[in-house]
Amino acid sequence: MDSIQVSSLWRNSATSPHGSGRGIDIIRVYRGNEVAYFNNENGQTQTAFIREVYNQFVGDNRVSQALGPWEFYGYSSRPERHPNLWRQQNLKSGDYYNHRHHLHITIR
Repeated sequence: MDSIQVSSLWRNSATSPHGSGRGIDIIRVYRGNEVAYFNNENGQTQTAFIREVYNQFVGDNRVSQALGPWEFYGYSSRPERHPNLWRQQNLKSGDYYNHRHHLHITIR
């Protein structure tokens, strides 16, 4: 990865890892001419580069959560890696819906 575009770090929250400074919201990752856009609001697909970036975060023992537009890992009620089906389930609120346009990672 050459650079990462972050949309949110710390914010005042008693229920989110952002409140303790451990949450990072990522919208883009760049490597050479490749760009990983973490957004499937309009039905975008999970590219091989997006999957590679996601796998790197999931495989890093410093990361306890990776919640993104296509996959969730470390989610409190369902910690195993699983698809984010907000679009298929037509969700309009909640954590799955809220992560449709960025990748959230939590640092241990």
